[in-house]
Amino acid sequence: LDSETPASASGIERSDLRSIRSTLESHHVSEVRVSIETNSVSDDSDFSSKLTVESGEDAAQSQPRIAQTKRSQLAGIICDAAVSPWKHGGGFTLRHVLQATPFNEPGVVHVDGDGVEAVPSIRGDDVKKCLQNFGFKSLVQLLPSSPSMHGDFAVSATDLKGRGRLSFETLREFLSNFSLESFGLGQNERCGLLLPNGPELALCILMCLNRYCCVPINNQQTVSEIQSELQGTRCKFLIVHQDESDARVQEIVSTTDIKVLKLLPDPSTVGLFTIVSLDDDQTDERSRSDEPRARSAARYNTPEQVVLVLHTSGTSGKKKMVPYSLETLCIGAACIIRSWGLTPTDVCLNMMPLFHVGGITRNVLAVILSGGGVICAPAFDAVAFWNCMEEQKVTWYYAGPTMHTMILEEKKSRNLSDSACKLRMVANAAGGLLASLAQDMKDNLGCVVLPSYGMTECMPISSPSCEYNLDHPSSSGQIAGPSVRILDDEGKTLPVGHVGNVCLKGAPLMLGYENDDAANASSFFPGGWFNTGDMGYLDEEGWIYLTGRSKEVINRGGEIISPFEVEEAVVKHERVKEVIAFSAPHDVLQEVVGVAIVSVPGVP
Repeated sequence: LDSETPASASGIERSDLRSIRSTLESHHVSEVRVSIETNSVSDDSDFSSKLTVESGEDAAQSQPRIAQTKRSQLAGIICDAAVSPWKHGGGFTLRHVLQATPFNEPGVVHVDGDGVEAVPSIRGDDVKKCLQNFGFKSLVQLLPSSPSMHGDFAVSATDLKGRGRLSFETLREFLSNFSLESFGLGQNERCGLLLPNGPELALCILMCLNRYCCVPINNQQTVSEIQSELQGTRCKFLIVHQDESDARVQEIVSTTDIKVLKLLPDPSTVGLFTIVSLDDDQTDERSRSDEPRARSAARYNTPEQVVLVLHTSGTSGKKKMVPYSLETLCIGAACIIRSWGLTPTDVCLNMMPLFHVGGITRNVLAVILSGGGVICAPAFDAVAFWNCMEEQKVTWYYAGPTMHTMILEEKKSRNLSDSACKLRMVANAAGGLLASLAQDMKDNLGCVVLPSYGMTECMPISSPSCEYNLDHPSSSGQIAGPSVRILDDEGKTLPVGHVGNVCLKGAPLMLGYENDDAANASSFFPGGWFNTGDMGYLDEEGWIYLTGRSKEVINRGGEIISPFEVEEAVVKHERVKEVIAFSAPHDVLQEVVGVAIVSVPGVP
């Protein structure tokens, strides 16, 4: 396949050939012969094709494939046919896996009569099959090894403090070699991370995902809350920052036999660190792990092992523990990369907490595994945001509605021109994105604005493509990852436009809550459909609209009212800065709409 091969009458474009050649070369395929039998593939209509792929010494294993597909999926099918017989020992990344994963036209298909199921743009279960075909065995295996296209850094910080940024080469070397085995932490044993947000936490999470089971903990919680999480997750070790108070640490572990390790940031390179063990009896003597020690690949976590445990927010009751396998996390990252079009040219600014799945999966894993760079901030700061925009060439960020509002206000206070913003996209999280705020962001930031939907139990669930133009106001996008249906309380699948329980099935959905049979029994409908606790509906194009949590919707005399829609209407008033809608008790109607308003300062 020569990149100069002219486009033939078949309609295969030169860009398709380049994509095919590039992917196959990355798998060290020395020779490929592709025979395509079809009448016409000049447009994106469905066609039947017979693909015969022969590759080097493995040509004898090659088998013809019959596929009903689209021209735009041709490269992925040929690559999949070429590499699937191979037994890989490495040499591929998640981007290569995605090139072999089918990409669907989003929409809905009819099931159970008039009921509908959303068709994901990328199906998590398809990614899972491709990962298995490629011989996925460890996290390190998926790391890009070549320099990125944005300046060769994987991890940076908003304030470098004279340190160098972490390159992909150094990241790979660190994760391949660094181990806590000398301190007594065994492979896949659980380790709590009580660390402030920043590049060291990001790298510590990656280190744990690679060899241990990571339990990130919000370091702003009370001592009793931290103790409860450590005991509930059965952590054997706890890593704390060198600046953490020794007295507080001793209080945290006073009721347990958890061993404490301290993290000392490297003074020369962002993200790198040294781990130090404090002896309880001799606090001045430190057992150091200054030099990462080489370990065999057999000690890496395998795809099916649980590598991360997080707690739910508890909006529907007590907090529950959600375990993630390495495979589930990588599938989620792949769906994010594909739906958002992440590339090695992208630089993400993360100001989201890294003890939540959104920050970990969207802002760290998806970025690193796509070959891009992530700049890790210690906390959200609108001033630091704009300073970083000017200094480090940020191309996108992911944040909540309140953060977006503060970023826009800071831009206006600085009187910055539109040319000061070089973002290509902004993604929303941690709350519904009002249509009015989305339009304000698009107008002032001059980039694509992407609402998204995900939760602790499944990340991601939905997002529009990067061509989205706010033409579906108040939607959370089209499905990317799991299968989605809207079910009534009896488990019947509802038609287009009918509000019901938003339910999920398939990767990257969790397999179930940990040690909570009652929660699992109450959270799944027959057939394995997980009830998110969110209410919403699907339109005929597969766009999902959330109307509220099942316990948040307002039932006004039998009329179900979405608090989101009330907020969207009220916030349009010129005197309203912020608003929240809620259910208020009523003698006759049982519930009515209540609102709390923050007025605009200085407006009469």
